[in-house]
Amino acid sequence: AALGSGLAMAGLAVVAFTPSKTLVFLGMGLLPVFVWLPPRWVPLDAARPAHAFAGGLLSTALALTAGVSGPLSELFLVRSALNRHEVIGTKAAFQVFAHLAKLIFYGGALLGAAGGGDAAGPALILLAVLAAVAGSAVGRRLLDHLPEARFRRWRRWIFTAIGAGFLIQGLRLLAGA
Repeated sequence: AALGSGLAMAGLAVVAFTPSKTLVFLGMGLLPVFVWLPPRWVPLDAARPAHAFAGGLLSTALALTAGVSGPLSELFLVRSALNRHEVIGTKAAFQVFAHLAKLIFYGGALLGAAGGGDAAGPALILLAVLAAVAGSAVGRRLLDHLPEARFRRWRRWIFTAIGAGFLIQGLRLLAGA
């Protein structure tokens, strides 16, 4: 995942690509369709090194161009042989690399804005850190008590519901265009 993330940053440093908000929402909204197709049609599995590389590459590229990548990285995890703890850890790794890539890729602009009114204040940053720590603690307890089969079943439906939200937003933007 880390190698893929680095390659995505290098590629996007050379190529300027900014998808429209409508395209991002429609694309993210259609991603869950893949989890309902037969596994042999979409055999993505983050447990396989080549797939983890591709997941890191694509998730980071999407995070850098569109700002979000969670639903795309989910495609590499939803059918993997990883247990629920490994899935959450791998998802977290994808997201960490994507966020680090944003900091590295856009860091100069962020540092330039630090003196202006656009930067987040120290209190907001501290609140975000505390929320992340609290969320991790609560999430771990919930995950420990959730049976593996239920985790797998609910993930597909949650992924589909999130995708439906993106799709509805994309269709609204398309209708207004």
